[in-house]
Amino acid sequence: CGPRPLPPTVLDKQHGHLLTLRTETLSENNFDQHHCAVCNEDMNQEDPTYYCADFDYQAHVRCVINGLRIDEAVKMNHFSHHHLLFLIENERNNDGIICLACEENIGTNPIYGCDGCKFYLHKSCAELPKEKQHPFHRHPLTLLDHSSRKHHHCNACGKHYKGFSYCCKGCSFNLDLDCSLLLPSIKLESSVHDHTLTLFKKLYDTPTCHGCKLIPPNRDTSLNLDAFYVRCVKCNFNRHLLCCPLPKTIQRDDIHYHRVTIKDNFDDIFDDFDDDEYCCDACETRRQAGECVYHCEKCHFVVDLQCVFSEVYIIQWRGTSRLFIQII
Repeated sequence: CGPRPLPPTVLDKQHGHLLTLRTETLSENNFDQHHCAVCNEDMNQEDPTYYCADFDYQAHVRCVINGLRIDEAVKMNHFSHHHLLFLIENERNNDGIICLACEENIGTNPIYGCDGCKFYLHKSCAELPKEKQHPFHRHPLTLLDHSSRKHHHCNACGKHYKGFSYCCKGCSFNLDLDCSLLLPSIKLESSVHDHTLTLFKKLYDTPTCHGCKLIPPNRDTSLNLDAFYVRCVKCNFNRHLLCCPLPKTIQRDDIHYHRVTIKDNFDDIFDDFDDDEYCCDACETRRQAGECVYHCEKCHFVVDLQCVFSEVYIIQWRGTSRLFIQII
């Protein structure tokens, strides 16, 4: 007897940590005979229990619920769902469950969920602000859940998506959650474009580059459909990152303690490299080996362009080939 549905996570004041509900039957190999931490009776492998993943602590559901007030469960009301969402922090959320906000796999991240409806959100997605002002648009944007689950179009990157987005209904302007985290950070000389540009890992509409006037993959074999762009969303101005005046060397003390030098691709660094991908040493993300990278020749540290230019202005003064880098 107790609250239904049972809270997936409860706070046990005696133990001082969150306890997680486990309802599946444990196999003989994964079950050692334990005693309930509350009543000290033997535990049965088929009984639902509350347990602490950080410590060897578990208790009968009845023992925990008897001393539980329902307001002690970690829960939230969310505009996207008509039931309470409970915080779930356990290893079961890596079994292919999709976050309905960002459309990414839940993985092992903490989530808010409604088990009865199979409705789950990453904790970080569930806690997104309901409204924000973004430099891509002149009006405040409101977080919408798109409960119809129809595809919507992101005005920043061109992607079609079904998840949450920040929208201006009056202007029919939409930002998917990934693009809502991007900020303009790259400034070229005014003769190229007056506004600060934003680095996009991918544009799904493959727009024409205002530098080389071509769309990938027509320009170069190394410039594939996933080519990085710098883009002014307000003006629909686009350039391949490789068509911008990139500095030969950059010093980014927050990334690496040596100066890094630009290389055309990863193969130029290691002659015997035969993989199609490499790993950026800064963000540990897999990248295409044909992409342009920065490299430290002293210790073979490799960093991709997205990490290098995450907080950099590129300024080329007219009449000189010198490039000045300003960290913002």
